Amino acid sequence: PHGLPLTYGTGPSNDLVAYATERVQDGGCGLVILSCTVHDRGRHYQPCPYPAASIPAFRALADAVHTAGGKIFAQLWYWWGTTGHWQPMSPPAPMLGPSVSQYGFRGMTFATHAVTKEEIRLMGEAFRQSVANLRAAGFDGVEVHSSHAGMIQQFLSPYFNRRTDEYGGSLENRMRLLVETLEISREAAGGSMAVGMRFNCDELLPGGYSAAEAREILRRVCDRGLVDFADLDIAIEPMQLKYGMPPVFVKEHFYRPYVERVRSVVGKVPVLSVLGRVTRMADAEEAIGAGLCDMVGSARQLIA
Repeated sequence: PHGLPLTYGTGPSNDLVAYATERVQDGGCGLVILSCTVHDRGRHYQPCPYPAASIPAFRALADAVHTAGGKIFAQLWYWWGTTGHWQPMSPPAPMLGPSVSQYGFRGMTFATHAVTKEEIRLMGEAFRQSVANLRAAGFDGVEVHSSHAGMIQQFLSPYFNRRTDEYGGSLENRMRLLVETLEISREAAGGSMAVGMRFNCDELLPGGYSAAEAREILRRVCDRGLVDFADLDIAIEPMQLKYGMPPVFVKEHFYRPYVERVRSVVGKVPVLSVLGRVTRMADAEEAIGAGLCDMVGSARQLIA
């Protein structure tokens, strides 16, 4: 999944349409995954399919990618760094999370407030409307983002989630938001779109969940038939950045051992992963041939 602030209002701009189709036409990319915010207050950061007014722009993007011979999914997520503002010139909107947390990131300080059950319901409705609009725009699938310290992943994490209601405590409770969001997304997709998730194999965080708990989360989600594919990742932002955008100093295919530890629990659900620093097509082919994953993703390689 790859996001760019190339928007016109809340929808993809003409530049973003050209950027995405170039990856299919000349890059040989079979599937484009566009990272999108699930609410329109963060619209200056990434495209947002939530407003109905954005449907024509998303339809233009989908049509262009299809004409070029590719497929297109949208990754939907809420991240505490893209809250936006209540209205022009107002203070920032409050940042949402499972519990009160403080962050320092890119020279700024942030704090979240613990979401209420009504805010959880509204977030679910935001996913429902966004998926329905993407369906109307002709997208082929959606990916629910539950990685990188986004809100759904924070609910899964014992490090971030200190709630005492039905959304906190036990693993089943911490999974509740993910399960509800996937159910809502599947309902809104109406059986005509693939629905999957991007998921952390390991938070790599003291006090967070490790591969053992990740296996159990992934097993339960796949056993319930909630996902058509799983996009496997690691770590949380901001520490994730050195793995998600790895420099030459990071070991090649850094994700591989983490994907290997959880891969076996998905059954027949297809697995996608970027694996980390896949710079040769032969390495991608080897990973697929070995059964590690069914698709290999990339972002900066396609930019280059």
